[in-house]
Amino acid sequence: MKIEWNKKYSTIACYAAIVIFCVVLCVFLILDFNKFLHYAKNFLSVFNPVFYGILITYLLSPLVGFFERKVFGFLDKKGRYRLRRVVSVLCALLVVLAVILLFLWRIVPQVFRGWADLQNMSGLYLETVKEWLLGLSEGGGILSGYIETITEYAVELLDRFYSSISTIVPDVTVVADSLLGIVMDIFLGIILAVYFLLVKERLIAQVKKAGRALLSRKRYAAVAKGANLADKNFGGFIKGQLADALIVGTLCLICTFIIGIPYYPLVSTIVGLACIVPVFGPVLGTVAGALIILLADPVQVIWFVLFMVVLHLVNKKMIRPRVIHSGVEASSVFMFTAIIVMTGLLGFWGLIIGVPVFAILYAVVYSLVDRRLAEKGLATDTYDYYSTDAGREMHREEEARRERRNKRNHPGSSNENVSHPRQVFTEDFPCITEEEIAAYEESKMGTAAADHSPDAEESFSKKDEEKAASSAQKK
Repeated sequence: MKIEWNKKYSTIACYAAIVIFCVVLCVFLILDFNKFLHYAKNFLSVFNPVFYGILITYLLSPLVGFFERKVFGFLDKKGRYRLRRVVSVLCALLVVLAVILLFLWRIVPQVFRGWADLQNMSGLYLETVKEWLLGLSEGGGILSGYIETITEYAVELLDRFYSSISTIVPDVTVVADSLLGIVMDIFLGIILAVYFLLVKERLIAQVKKAGRALLSRKRYAAVAKGANLADKNFGGFIKGQLADALIVGTLCLICTFIIGIPYYPLVSTIVGLACIVPVFGPVLGTVAGALIILLADPVQVIWFVLFMVVLHLVNKKMIRPRVIHSGVEASSVFMFTAIIVMTGLLGFWGLIIGVPVFAILYAVVYSLVDRRLAEKGLATDTYDYYSTDAGREMHREEEARRERRNKRNHPGSSNENVSHPRQVFTEDFPCITEEEIAAYEESKMGTAAADHSPDAEESFSKKDEEKAASSAQKK
């Protein structure tokens, strides 16, 4: 018996299957949500090595590109590209491995030693600080009453701080027991990352080929624009934050060693890790470091706080603008709102990814608003919508400051190139070209489709070409 294939009924059957699957999934979620989370966690944990491999590839790709261009550029010849890539990947891995081993050899033992000293001698430190505070209250004269009240609150705060230390240490030991599985996943991820780095152009070409085959021109260009936006805001921000944290932690380690700050490895590690958190990170790192130093030498706290103020000013004016290459251009209110909302939704991870995620959403909404305004023939510049002269002048001043900042941080580059990179996935991931993104913009604005090469045109279906031709004829 021959069954005739009907495209219409096949589409209906696919939609029905999807609806049934979604209904079953919703029922399962309602009946036993915890079990669903358990199954989902176990299922996703299987792909942890792949996730780690993709992440390591994304982070190491700029370093591999640096070695290819600057160190092994003399191998830029036919028949030598494979050798140049292999040597560059090996050098990048050796550099990262050397940094990690140096950190584990010199810093980690001192960090754990300082943490153990804080735990074992917490009682002695508490008595020392209490005596110092009581001495202040006795010599305070007419202000002795106020100083005594402040001293009581300070002593109570120290008691709570030490009780939290005693509860954190067991939690750290429990976490250490589960590190073996994470280490194995990371090891497998490194192996996958080596393969990804060696053949990244082929993988990107295959993804691009599949996208052109499965998506229409308009949707493919939309995906291209989204990938560009995600890499520019999210990827650039995260990589910049990690690099900035490493630089700040290293500077803090060197300078606190010279100054003679007690427990400088532990304090520098906390300061560096805290810099990963946007906006609140420098404050959290400074406060945590000051509390630890207060236990050993209260006088050194003053020098430490002064040093941290100078360090973070230098970081804000000189280091961060040159390290963080992303499109996150937002006000302080925007960043505070992003961190508060994302922290409430995702907890600790919301502190780290809140700003870039909100920046992506902001850019998408802003693009949609500009497109709708252009379709209506209205102005897209925010300047035209100010109702007062003061607002317009403040807008001009803000734009002038932004342009000066971009010229200072990126000398030799125009403001347009800084804000809108010409390729997706940075220089090392030339996946989507500017012409493909321009095609998306032109299709959204109702203009003619961009010119493509004959090979690129053949990858689209005849149905899409007929739609584009009929649309152009109507306009």
